[in-house]
Amino acid sequence: MSDRSIKTAVQKLAGTFKDDTVQLIIGTVNSVDEDNATCEVLIQNDVILPNVSLQSSICDGLLILPVKDSTVYVLTSKYNTPLIIQYSDIDKFELTVNDSYFLVNNDGSIQLNDGSFDGLVKVGELVKKINAIENLLNGFITIYNTHTHTATALGSPTSVPSAIESQQISPTTQQKDIENDKIKHGK
Repeated sequence: MSDRSIKTAVQKLAGTFKDDTVQLIIGTVNSVDEDNATCEVLIQNDVILPNVSLQSSICDGLLILPVKDSTVYVLTSKYNTPLIIQYSDIDKFELTVNDSYFLVNNDGSIQLNDGSFDGLVKVGELVKKINAIENLLNGFITIYNTHTHTATALGSPTSVPSAIESQQISPTTQQKDIENDKIKHGK
């Protein structure tokens, strides 16, 4: 019987075979590898814990990137890769669910999907500008429709100006008309 098989037999008799010991370790982020979703963590006695996972697996889901030199809580076990479960400072986080992507950077910027539609509209400001255009156009329609020409003609006039066929813009645009209240944003 080999040493390994003796050890396994003793563990089975003691009820500890394949038991997993889980530890929570507090450390400091030494470096971050965004491409591999890992980091190095400096733990007690200046020991470097390499390849600490930033997410359970590289795929869809939540990826949180810690700030270098920030404090993190690392969960370790005998059978699994160490995983960060708490962060003191975040550089950015990404959430991917199928084709949907959400990114928050530490500079306050937020990106939805690929960002190709540029920034979100400031609805209140847009409504003010649309209302100003609507009011200006309504004013022009009123002036046009009420304007008359007085002319002395040598002979008879050939045509009379007609009123614009369209009505004024009414009611004017309201914020609720163009706002999706399910998504909020600010400064």
